Amino acid sequence: MIAAANDILVTPDHSAALAQGIRGSRLTQVMSGHNAPTEQPMAVSNHLRGLLNG
Repeated sequence: MIAAANDILVTPDHSAALAQGIRGSRLTQVMSGHNAPTEQPMAVSNHLRGLLNG
């Protein structure tokens, strides 16, 4: 999972709770608000690439 560190709609605490409920998940934070893919596209794509490349 990718959580936005400055998200006020879905707070990092909510993301952490969700990740804990998903077996095998990993939680990563990016420094952005709610729209992380638009605000930090390189950070989000780097995390996704790392996941897909193992």
